[in-house]
Amino acid sequence: MLSNLSQRERLLAIIAGVMLPMFLLMVGFVWFMNSLSSYDAKIVELSSNIKHAKGLHAKAQASERRRSRYLELSLASSPEQAKIQYRQWLSGLAEEIFGANGFTLESINGTPMTYDRKHRVGEKLSVKLNVPNADLGKMDQFLYRFYDSKILHRVSSLTATPLVAKTGTSEEMAPTGKISLLFQIDSLGLADAEIAKTIPDESSGAMPRDLAAYRAKIESRNIFGLPNNPPQFTTSAEPSEFEGRAIELGISVREPDEIDQLKFELISSEVDGAKLVQRDAKSRSAQFTTEALQPGSYKFKARVTDSGFPPKSDERVFTLTVKPKEVIVTKPPEKFNHVQETVVVAIVQDATGQTRAWIHVRTLGKTYHLGIGESFDLDGASWKLIQLDSDLLTLEVNGKQQTYRIGDHLDHPRTSATIPAASTAKDSSLGG
Repeated sequence: MLSNLSQRERLLAIIAGVMLPMFLLMVGFVWFMNSLSSYDAKIVELSSNIKHAKGLHAKAQASERRRSRYLELSLASSPEQAKIQYRQWLSGLAEEIFGANGFTLESINGTPMTYDRKHRVGEKLSVKLNVPNADLGKMDQFLYRFYDSKILHRVSSLTATPLVAKTGTSEEMAPTGKISLLFQIDSLGLADAEIAKTIPDESSGAMPRDLAAYRAKIESRNIFGLPNNPPQFTTSAEPSEFEGRAIELGISVREPDEIDQLKFELISSEVDGAKLVQRDAKSRSAQFTTEALQPGSYKFKARVTDSGFPPKSDERVFTLTVKPKEVIVTKPPEKFNHVQETVVVAIVQDATGQTRAWIHVRTLGKTYHLGIGESFDLDGASWKLIQLDSDLLTLEVNGKQQTYRIGDHLDHPRTSATIPAASTAKDSSLGG
């Protein structure tokens, strides 16, 4: 067949024969790729549908679990039965925590709950609980018990108002650490619940088991303002006293919050009858008082608490040391010697021609005029003139012979010599 064609025609036929398979191959490849992409899109779409269906199934399961949980916690489906049971339960809880006369409970109002305005879902019960005088600890305890119960209810609003008291002549408003509480409470009775369902007396398991940890998160902060700073004892030195004295020791504290009032307490004491006396609640100090004690060491523990919200305190153990009675020894006044102010003022001859020594005692204002052998008494001793020259004299005193010149003080002799015992005895025998 190709033999009947010209060379040019044969070349074109060969090229067409080669190109046609290639074209067909390309068209088949494009068709295959388009088909593959279409399958991938369907796979993605189906995977998305499966995921969405699984999500709807999980939501349905979660919704069913919530519905079962709500039915477990729901009040009775009968509105009147639910009102009676819930009022009885809430009153019992409030009385247990706030006391029989510590609260008022308003009438419970019921509001029907519907879906699409056609289907009845249940009954919402609303009530207000008013507590005029409480503290933060009671509020925490009530909330813990409230949410730990197996009841479908909530505190929709809580108003806590700090209570203040007028103290002092200036009618100054001061915090008392007390609060008034107003709870707005909503509870539900679902239409699918039991008609005469009772409230179970057991824990819901929704609250932490550690009540102290739950309360600490609330009571460690001031819900009305800045944090309350604790007072702190500032008395550093350990007190001491002497026996035989009634004891009155001042104990001081530092309170950073000026408006806070303080309360001092004597927690323990090794001294019977001891007291910790505070002048008034505004005072930052107190007096530890007791009767006189025997020597020894006595411990006592004091606590101070402020009126902040919540109240905070500080404690400290003091050791009182009673020392033995102090003995005060008074030295007798030193004896004054007139001799240091006694001076030889002159050696003169009198009208009879006898030479005499003039000795003047300045402190006494007295002058002695002595001749040989004459004497005078001074500072418990006898001073006897035994020798006299124109400018020198000798006095005998306390077994000594002392010489002086005019102007000398008797306590500073020029010479001083002890009289020999033999001479003293001889003089005594002659004198006898």
